[in-house]
Amino acid sequence: FDNCDLTETEHLVSVLRLAKKWEFPSIIDLVARRLKEVASLVDQIVFALDHDLPSIVGPAGAKLCSRGEPLTSAESRRLGLDAAHAIWTLRERFRGGQQAVSFSNTSREEKRVLSFFESAGLVRSSVSSPLRGRLDRRDSMEGIRSSPRSLSPPSRALVRQY
Repeated sequence: FDNCDLTETEHLVSVLRLAKKWEFPSIIDLVARRLKEVASLVDQIVFALDHDLPSIVGPAGAKLCSRGEPLTSAESRRLGLDAAHAIWTLRERFRGGQQAVSFSNTSREEKRVLSFFESAGLVRSSVSSPLRGRLDRRDSMEGIRSSPRSLSPPSRALVRQY
């Protein structure tokens, strides 16, 4: 199962749904790798959140945070309020006012993105995920002081803790 001729995101998502339903981990891994090649960064995050694929969230989120242009309104709608808020928050934190960002330690930044999404209750981490390894709470949630009324219930609870 190391090769896949599917090049359409919709086809890959259909295969992913069946692989998840029938519990075929090798097919799930193949589709996850292929989605990284075929789908947009926003679609990767949406599909990862919808299908519990935390190994995609970190790399795609880090790339979204480091790109020169901000999320478009269409991308924000596609991601949904909580995920778009997470990307905007991380983007501001990573960039620190810079026009563009190049990560010196991409793996660390991917882990920070994944940890932030986990902390916000947007994704469950998988023990088998190569990005497993939470950072401490201050690193993943430092600087978040948004209004709890604009967040989902899990995000509100998280912000209250900090």
